[in-house]
Amino acid sequence: MNLPRLAICLLGGVALLVAAAPALPAGGAISAAPGPNGGASSGREVQLRGRLVTLSPASGPVARGSSHADRAPRLGFRTVDGKCYRLLRTRYSEALFVDSRLREKELLLKGELEPGQRTFDVMSLRSIRNGVVCDLYYYCAVCAIKAIAPGPCMCCQQPVELVEKPLKNP
Repeated sequence: MNLPRLAICLLGGVALLVAAAPALPAGGAISAAPGPNGGASSGREVQLRGRLVTLSPASGPVARGSSHADRAPRLGFRTVDGKCYRLLRTRYSEALFVDSRLREKELLLKGELEPGQRTFDVMSLRSIRNGVVCDLYYYCAVCAIKAIAPGPCMCCQQPVELVEKPLKNP
């Protein structure tokens, strides 16, 4: 059995317990790189152009202990060539789920397609307005802070505003 070694580090009078990582396999490579949301990357990175759509709710009975949210409609993305993908809800895609104004826009989503599935893990989003690609983000004019989802500013707690800013070089 190969147990990790433990070490105690003193940092500014605070003791930290640190586990030493086991040695890498021959070749020094790790099989999976971290994905955009911290997990192992298993998909391929692509850019999709299209619009948000509402997919039908999960079919079948609700399992005991499941919340009503488990049967709520799911958000999807229909590309300009007619393909449809279910969007994974992450901190990077949260704006797509909560800001209804984004349903009216043509979007350019960058992210990972899950292999063998029709799911898309969003890493970044942009809009296309009058044929021009725009950066899409939320902004607090009081604190000059950008955010990736609507809600209160992390500093002053005032609501952030949706901004669509044309990109110079998309």
